[in-house]
Amino acid sequence: MAPFIQRRGVMFARATETGLWSMRVLAALAAVLLATAASAFPGTLQLERAGLANGEWWRLWTGHLVHGSADHLVYDAGAAALLFVALKCPLASACRLLWMAPAISLALLAALPDLDHYYGLSGLLHGWAVAGTFDLWRSKNGPGAHLAAVFGIGTVLKAAWETWSGAAPFSDGLDMGGPVIHAAHLVGAIVGVAAAVATHRVRFRPAALVHTSTMRALGILVVLTLITLTIGS
Repeated sequence: MAPFIQRRGVMFARATETGLWSMRVLAALAAVLLATAASAFPGTLQLERAGLANGEWWRLWTGHLVHGSADHLVYDAGAAALLFVALKCPLASACRLLWMAPAISLALLAALPDLDHYYGLSGLLHGWAVAGTFDLWRSKNGPGAHLAAVFGIGTVLKAAWETWSGAAPFSDGLDMGGPVIHAAHLVGAIVGVAAAVATHRVRFRPAALVHTSTMRALGILVVLTLITLTIGS
């Protein structure tokens, strides 16, 4: 009887994991389709200082979905796919991205007063990479934890170097549809650090992490809205 129960347990675990991966793949495909559609309406959806001043708050989120060219979209989609597989995209991470997006948008506008508009996923990807690798570092032991730490720290250093030097070695030669805003990478990485710190007290409790992230997100969004009003005034 015990071996039978054990086999059933293994089968159930595999089925659950397969179902989770199916949901993740469908979510990823939906995100790519959404980004493709958003790129067709840059004037309405890109992050734009004047638009925020007119109360167009959706730009804080949709600006990350808009891309300036096919090269830009494919490049960001490829990077997102790699992170998606490496980090396994748990529900808590997806919820965290919902408030990381406007945080990056507002921080970027505050850091670059002369920046009128911005589009692209790279800033959010840097934040996701840093926050996600922090989670892996905390949940693993041995070489896996060390590798996650090196990748996370390397992402922050890469973003800082790009901002300081103005170089973009991984996208040189590609038509990005406009100049690369290197500061967005660094801002994204910094927000990723903040996101990791904001949720670091909750461990191995996904439901609690989602709830905690959501509650903190609501508070952060209130603060971000006040900052936006200040920027737009």
